[in-house]
This record gives sequence, C-alpha cells and structure tokens, in this order.
Amino acid sequence: MSTGLQKQLNGALLGGLFASLFCAHGIVGAATEVEPNDTQAQAQVLVITSTGATVSAMMGTGPGAATSDLDVYAFDGKAGDVPSIMVISDGTWDSAVYLYDSAGFILDSNDDAVSLNPGSFSTLDSRIDSYRLPSDGRYYIAVTPVPRYLTNNFQSVFTDLGVGGSYTLVVQGVTPPAPTPTPTPTPPPSSGPMPLPVTLMIMQWHSEDPQLGKFNGDDPIPVAILSAPGFDAMTIDENSLTFGATGNEKSLLRCKKKGKDVKVDKVEDGVKDLVCYFRPDLAGFQVGDVQGFLNGRTASGTLIHGSAALRFLRLSPKKTESWHKRHHVDPRANH
Repeated sequence: MSTGLQKQLNGALLGGLFASLFCAHGIVGAATEVEPNDTQAQAQVLVITSTGATVSAMMGTGPGAATSDLDVYAFDGKAGDVPSIMVISDGTWDSAVYLYDSAGFILDSNDDAVSLNPGSFSTLDSRIDSYRLPSDGRYYIAVTPVPRYLTNNFQSVFTDLGVGGSYTLVVQGVTPPAPTPTPTPTPPPSSGPMPLPVTLMIMQWHSEDPQLGKFNGDDPIPVAILSAPGFDAMTIDENSLTFGATGNEKSLLRCKKKGKDVKVDKVEDGVKDLVCYFRPDLAGFQVGDVQGFLNGRTASGTLIHGSAALRFLRLSPKKTESWHKRHHVDPRANH
C-alpha cells in the first residue's frame, strides 16, 4: 500500500475514532478556528463548558503544504486544574503543542502524544495532560508544525517550515466559568399601602366670592371627618391633612380640638367626629367644581383618604354673623 494511501486511511480511521470519542464524552459540534490567531494578542478564546472545548482547525493553507503558520488559543483556568490538551492531526502533518502563561512563558509542551501516552492514536498527534495550573488566570495554547519549535513569547526557534493540514484541538479538565447569575427582576414601583377610606361631610360653605377667590377670615370651608366602627376620627394627625380640588392642597386653617358629634340625617351617634376648616384660596377649587378631596394620616401612621360633594351657602350680609355663630366659625380667625 502506498504511503499516501496509508495516510488517507489512517486519517479516515482517526476521524471516525475521535468522532466516536467525542460523542461518548458528550463533546459534539466543535467550534471552528477563526483566523487570524497567529499571536498572543490575536488568540482565539475557547468557550469552556462542562465537557471541555473542541476546535476544528487548519494548519497552513492545506494538507501537505509548507507553512510557517502558528495557531494560538486562550482559555481561563482555575488553580489546581490539570488541563488535557490534545492536538489530533489528520495524518498528513506532525504537530507540536505548547502551554503558556499570561506572561508568555512556556509551562509545558509536547510533540509526540504516543511517547507521552501510549493510549494516543498517532505519533503525529501531540498532547499535554499532566501540568497543574498554579493559579486562576488566562492561559494560552500554541499549535505549530514540526520541526518549527517555539520558545518563550511564542517565538520560533528554527526558521524551517513544516507542512500543514487539518486538525482537531480538544481541551478538557478545565473548570468551566460559573454561569452568569440570572438578574433579579426589578419589582415595579410600589404605590405603597392603600389609604383607609373615610367618610366626609363638606358642610355648607359660606362664600361671598362667586369665583372662590380671596380668603378674608370670613369664609373657611368646614369639613367633618366622621368616626366609624373601628375608626376614631379624633386619632387623626390634623397637621397631616390636605384638602382641595385634588386632595394634596395644603389649605388647613385649623381643627376643633374637642371634636363634635356631627348629625348625619339629623341624627347624632354619640361619637365625636373631627371638624376642620380649610382656606378656599389655597384649596384650588374652580367655578364648576362639585367635589372636594382630603388626604392625611392618623397619629399611628395609617393613611386616610376621602371625598364629598361641595355645598355652597350664600347669605346676605345681615345673616352672615348668625351663620358664623351657628357653625362655630370665628370671623377674625386668620392663622
């Protein structure tokens, strides 16, 4: 049998054997070499998985062609890893493999896998499988054809050209990087606790200004916040109260300190309600508004919210004084 035919047969056998080996170890779908990868700076970074990494590559331009090609690969290893680095030739050329640290110093090398490991398939293959990495970091693999040997910094010792061909690079025994943690989804902005709904009565409001304009001490807006089962209106922090067209207006004038049992449908329930007065010039009402809104909180921090219909009472000047007295409003109050 001719030498050329023998090489082709060996190459076919080796390809089948390693295809079986890769499948048996779960290593399928090898990556492809990406040129240029001739220097440390151009090194092709290997993606290390739980089954290692494989690359289908070409040394030089084709099988048997003279070449000065150098293929450089990079991987990230952990202290204590013992990488198994195998270059499997197609049987048409003789390979050499080198392991470098990030500073460009040779850590280990081999150009004859059979002499290193009798279980290897061919003297044309090369293998490194006994060097323990000293520290976490980036390491480099260089593949070149014999007799072109390398020294530190990926430099060639001889200028002799070797011949190239296709090969498969297999790297195992390297700790794969930890998976990127799934980012914790950002929760949507919280609107906070729902306020406790409270019942309001916006008592008749004496307004002599049809445009709801100036505050002159004579026309505060009386608002009663009614107590209910499980809720005592007298526990409200009166300084927290806002009232007006939106409920956020800082229009508080004052509150009755002792409260009042406000009649609902002309009936008193014997429980004190909180009655407060608000300034119309700060409440933000416009002509046509029919509802007022109130926000606040209790002394313990519970938020409250309520709304009620606006009611207006326009009196003649002669009846204004008696209206003030009936509703306990001090016309001289101007806080």
